[in-house]
Amino acid sequence: MRALRALTFNVKLLPSYAKLAVTPKLCARGWWEENGGWSDAERARHIRQAILDRAPDVLVLQELFQEDERERLRALLRAGGYTFTTGPLGADLLREDSGLFLASRLPVRAHGFQAYDAKFGEDALADKGVAWIDVDCSSVWPGVDSLRVFGTHLQSGYAAHAVRKRQLAQLRRVVGDALRSAPLERTAAVALGDFNVVGEDRAPDGRLVPGWEYEHLRRSLGAVRDLGADPLRGEERFTWDGVRNRWMTEPGDRSRKRLDYIFALDGLDGVGTFRALAATGTRVDPFEVDGRHLSDHFAVVSELRPA
Repeated sequence: MRALRALTFNVKLLPSYAKLAVTPKLCARGWWEENGGWSDAERARHIRQAILDRAPDVLVLQELFQEDERERLRALLRAGGYTFTTGPLGADLLREDSGLFLASRLPVRAHGFQAYDAKFGEDALADKGVAWIDVDCSSVWPGVDSLRVFGTHLQSGYAAHAVRKRQLAQLRRVVGDALRSAPLERTAAVALGDFNVVGEDRAPDGRLVPGWEYEHLRRSLGAVRDLGADPLRGEERFTWDGVRNRWMTEPGDRSRKRLDYIFALDGLDGVGTFRALAATGTRVDPFEVDGRHLSDHFAVVSELRPA
């Protein structure tokens, strides 16, 4: 029984108009492309190759807003043997989609997308939401027919707790609706993506302890296991790292935090208990090429098997 590799990554490929609002203002290029930085097109080329090199069985990306780059990635993945890739998901103000992108090497029997009702500020220009796929894993996991994958990107900003709370409630409903009629003893489920929730706070003695919003996130998703919580230590746990990542985080940003997660969903009140998953090799992958990171976020990768 082989493992299925799941990978989530916020790639920061923003729509061109979004760059006009960041420093330097009214410029078609973002600050990360200036002063010797790679253009988005060059970064996207490296990102495509890096994804192929890592060969995930299930891929969930966020902030893949640039339509031409999404189509290049879709073509490359299909040529590389992937059976399913998503096109644009959603269309909100300025006809911007969610930025979510899902792909699978294994057959996908069903898929769906739902935009979040709650949104705030710049995020309201896009159609952030949750996308899901029903992956037929029966050929590699005897006794398990389905791996349900829920990919998401929540509201950003420290002051947006109330919006994220409403989005998490909607995410829980989407998970419940998608799994309520499934044969749960033969169905496993994961939720992964950029949740924009800081995993740990710094205690007065310097220790990292679970943050209050992170605890709410876990309660919101029912019976869950954070597949990255225990294996990751020290610098290896941060998916946003202004200390290490000097190319893609804003000048002066030295914050270090965990925002991106892979959760195994063990069950949900009113729905039932799902097939438990075990994970090995969960790690934060900085997606670094020639000493430069390819996004402001780092990826999270996990090898999944039925428990």
